[in-house]
Amino acid sequence: MKKVRITEKSIQRAASREKMPDGFRQKTGDSFMRFIKYIFTLVELLIVIAIIAILAALLMPGLKNAKDKAKEISCVSRMKQLFLGMEGYSNDFNGWLPQCVFATQEVLWDRQIADYVGYRNSGASSTWGPPVFHCPSGTPYYADTNVGRSNGYLMNRYVAENYDGVMGKNMHAKVSDTGLLFDGYIPAWNSEGRTGETNTGRSYMYSGREPFLQYRHSSKINVLTKGGIVKSCRPLLDNYPKDIVKLAFADGRWFMNGEYGP
Repeated sequence: MKKVRITEKSIQRAASREKMPDGFRQKTGDSFMRFIKYIFTLVELLIVIAIIAILAALLMPGLKNAKDKAKEISCVSRMKQLFLGMEGYSNDFNGWLPQCVFATQEVLWDRQIADYVGYRNSGASSTWGPPVFHCPSGTPYYADTNVGRSNGYLMNRYVAENYDGVMGKNMHAKVSDTGLLFDGYIPAWNSEGRTGETNTGRSYMYSGREPFLQYRHSSKINVLTKGGIVKSCRPLLDNYPKDIVKLAFADGRWFMNGEYGP
């Protein structure tokens, strides 16, 4: 009988021959595990994307509201800047606010206070500005890409024409809470008006001009009073702003706190 010498190397060779099928199975198993890991990684990624989408959907309305509120605050700031311009004009013209005779289409209110608010009002349209007359929530004047050419505010005609003999004076005790400037736009243009306008009907607010008022701040309108206070008003009664303390009409009535008065 032939003796077989068992050595360490012979044992290793035999073991390696026996494990070949197991090695094949091991490779197959490794591939399967990698596939499982890939599937789980993909699922995790989709879960993360879904969570981000949900958070974005929850946060977007809040971000939009914050943006709209910032624009409303900027509108209030610009109205107060325009009020200071009118105050400066009034000081130089013996207490009078910018006046305009509608029948003759004289220089309108924005041109009259332009120098008092640092506004350039001549030359090419590219030099118009800064956009102090433009409401940040408004749609700029449709025919000019320069927002400095856009005017989103209407002046009270009864102030501009000195109705009742006292409306045109600044800070008169009887009418200091009268609406002076209103958020407005031109319906036919679906945009704000333009600075340097020559048509009084597109620059002033008066009875019959209700469609020109624009409630662009969360369905409210900003109104600057002759006392220098900016009111945020809701629409009421034939689309006139509620909460305006006094707005005069040519027939002698007042619109006061949401109601018409004598």
